[in-house]
Amino acid sequence: MKKFTFIMFYIFISFYSYTQTATNFISNDCSGLSHNLFSELDEGKVIVICWVMPCSGCINPASTAYNVVNNFQTNYPNKVYYYLTDDYANDNCADLSDWATNFNIPESAFSRRFSDSNISMPKVVVIAGAGHNVFFNENAVINAHILTSSIDNAIIASGVNSLSSSKELVQISPNPANETLTFSFPENNYSEISIELYNSFGAKISDIPYEFLDNEDNIFKINSSQINAGVYYFHIKGSSLSITKKVVVVH
Repeated sequence: MKKFTFIMFYIFISFYSYTQTATNFISNDCSGLSHNLFSELDEGKVIVICWVMPCSGCINPASTAYNVVNNFQTNYPNKVYYYLTDDYANDNCADLSDWATNFNIPESAFSRRFSDSNISMPKVVVIAGAGHNVFFNENAVINAHILTSSIDNAIIASGVNSLSSSKELVQISPNPANETLTFSFPENNYSEISIELYNSFGAKISDIPYEFLDNEDNIFKINSSQINAGVYYFHIKGSSLSITKKVVVVH
């Protein structure tokens, strides 16, 4: 009979509410590829839109936002995207491309350019999740650390794993859950595993630290009766593991 670690935790949930939601657009980028914002968000993409005139005051926000998004490409390929768009489409794609190239903002699979008056946004926004929520909205100087944290929250809310090959390594049951959640790991012993609980908006609610009692008994349980009903994401991290799992709690 397998042993397990049983963790009881009581959470007083204070939801961080993202009150802003995005407006959909359907547009071709400067390479002629068609984009439907809401469809891309529903697919699990995190979209960072940088709105420029372009102008000298736009250089720092546009460059900072691009560099932050570029930093996510190693661990989150095909996940976080950067859309550089002219404000009122009064600069054509060629002019926008020249401006971006001059300031080391290259075009690539994740970095797209738009000149379309249908895309009307603040300077830099981060959008993600089935609710099409806005996680970041700044008009002037962009703080790279805050933007990075906002994208991290957006990734959690999108419910897509950073390492897809690890997706099936952890099983959570039952799902939907009521009284108890059981986490089952493979036979490998993942040392120093930590679990973070996020609400449906990507805001962290609690850290759930633990250590296995037995290397061969990689099972532990959580009392989910203390969690309000709703949609949550468990982010499980270890030395060779990084997974986000969506869980529905019902009572």
